[in-house]
Order: sequence, then structure tokens, then C-alpha cells
Amino acid sequence: MSVATDAILDAVQNMLVHTANLAKYFWETNKGQHKIHRKRAQNLRKVFDVSNNSVLKNKDLRNHLEHLDENIDKYLWSKPIVGRIFPAYVGPEMVRDNVPYHFFRAFFTDSGTFESLGLRFEMQPIVDELYSLYRRSFGETKT
Repeated sequence: MSVATDAILDAVQNMLVHTANLAKYFWETNKGQHKIHRKRAQNLRKVFDVSNNSVLKNKDLRNHLEHLDENIDKYLWSKPIVGRIFPAYVGPEMVRDNVPYHFFRAFFTDSGTFESLGLRFEMQPIVDELYSLYRRSFGETKT
């Protein structure tokens, strides 16, 4: 592992964690006794023009990153780990032969995909949605 690899993965993961946290404002994580969380989320989606099918709504990403420590334990103990293990990887997608590949954190530069413990997330749709939200937040029109 190199310092550059760690820096890139830290930046990508940091962006994803903040994206997951941002999603909590637009979609409730707890219904609440008086449904106040749901009302807040609905109002914010309306004000910021965030559709209900936004990529930001993906709870798989949010849950995976928020519970990464638990997910690592489950991943490591759910089955024997054999094959190629990559704690950190940045580079092009690899041709995966018959040997299993395990990426704790990976960013594939040719596809723009982040992978962690078997879950894959395409980054470009997330970046596009964040940029669109940013533009709407400051009154810029869509182009």
C-alpha cells in the first residue's frame, strides 16, 4: 500500500460517508413517534427538488459505511477467505479469474467504481447528484 493509495481511498470513502449522512436529511432513518422525521425529510426533498428515486437514497451504501466494523466481522467470518486479498487498491479493474478477489477498499479508475467487501458503488451518479444538489442550493438552473 502506498500513501497515495490510502489518500485516494480516504477521500473517496470520506465523500461517500458525507453523502450517506446527507441522505439522512432527505430520507428518515427513524419514523419517530409523531412522524416528525418523515415530515422533515419530505419537506427538504421538496425544497431542494430531490426526487424520491435519487441515488442518494441508497441505504445499502449508508448502512455499509456506518456499520463497516460489523460488516468486516461478518465478511471475515461468514465463509473461509481464500484467494487474493486487497486491503487497499486503486487502479483499473482486474480480470478476475477463478480465484476469489476480496477488496476491503478499492477504487477502480477505469470504471469509477468503489468496492468494499463485495459491495460496489458507481461514483459518477453520486457525484452528478451531489453537483446537481449544490447547483440547486445556490439557485443555479439545470443545464
